[in-house]
Amino acid sequence: MDRSNRVFAVSLLLVLLAGLALVWGVPRAREALAPTPIAAHVAIQLDDQAQAMIGPQAIPHDAAFTLHAVLEARDRSGAPVYYTEATALRVDGADVPAARVRPWTGSPIRARWFTVEPEAPWFDADTPPDVATFFRSDWPMAWSVPGRIDPAHDDALRRTGAARAADGFGTQRYHVRLERYAFVDDLLPEARYISADAEALRRAPHDFAATVVMALPDARGPASALFGLGQVGAVATTTAANGASALDLGALRALIDARVVFTRASALRDQIRGNGHDPSTLEWRTIERAAARWGETVQPGDLLRVGDRVVVLHRDAGVPGALDDADLCFDFARGAAVRPLGAVFDAEVDEEGGAFEHASLQPAQPARG
Repeated sequence: MDRSNRVFAVSLLLVLLAGLALVWGVPRAREALAPTPIAAHVAIQLDDQAQAMIGPQAIPHDAAFTLHAVLEARDRSGAPVYYTEATALRVDGADVPAARVRPWTGSPIRARWFTVEPEAPWFDADTPPDVATFFRSDWPMAWSVPGRIDPAHDDALRRTGAARAADGFGTQRYHVRLERYAFVDDLLPEARYISADAEALRRAPHDFAATVVMALPDARGPASALFGLGQVGAVATTTAANGASALDLGALRALIDARVVFTRASALRDQIRGNGHDPSTLEWRTIERAAARWGETVQPGDLLRVGDRVVVLHRDAGVPGALDDADLCFDFARGAAVRPLGAVFDAEVDEEGGAFEHASLQPAQPARG
């Protein structure tokens, strides 16, 4: 190779190296100057609203909503910047300026979605309740996904014929992990940003922002919001083998107050009080189930009991108008479940002397006159 050819080859090599440096270095330099990511959040947006919100939301039953991953960053002045696919954002009750809400344009990021729930729908009296973060492998690894009220801990319940979980109502908490990769086909991320998880829920159950409560709009509302939570067995006399309390009752009360778990007593108390009635003065009347009629004798949300077994009436699913075994109720025997009345109360209970008692939770009608 003569001198001119060697000069040409070296020059070509330098041009190629400079091009590679430009392709590799410019994006890296741009990211180095870009706002610094610090944390991930979950924003919730009703599909008929223009703005997503970081914070708990009570959503109307059957409303469609979207979960948005949000990557919070700080620019060189320390001001926050929020990367998300949402076009408008509200944080801590304040609107974020539009210039500080933008889509991510840096190196590849994958979003992995989880729900944060009690570990099981039911905890025995001697088992302290705990929460876990469940990976939702069937959800898209996208910045924005359709919102769902779909607890993972009740999958076994959904497979039984006599009991099933609620469809489209209850309480759900969400968690997202944003994993940043140097290249799209890398197997391991170079950075990971996570939103509040199970540990955050244990530490401050009242402050978990990514919470959706979707309750039914009538007298069933308070009870329907309990689906997705965990139920704890009787705790008043619970003791461990050494005689000490097996449960931290203060911590348990905090979880109940924050609507993470409930007891049967708290479920019935909230259902009664939530409909404007006083548990101590609630009127119970003996009824003949064969003669009871939906819309006349009983309504959705009312209570029905035999002995100490109490259910919340859900809907007429059998012979139209008749209160029969196929009709559905909310049962809190071992976790919140939707069950046919025939699976809760023996069909021969009337003949065996067990009286059906009914308590109306409908609003009191104003006196005429």
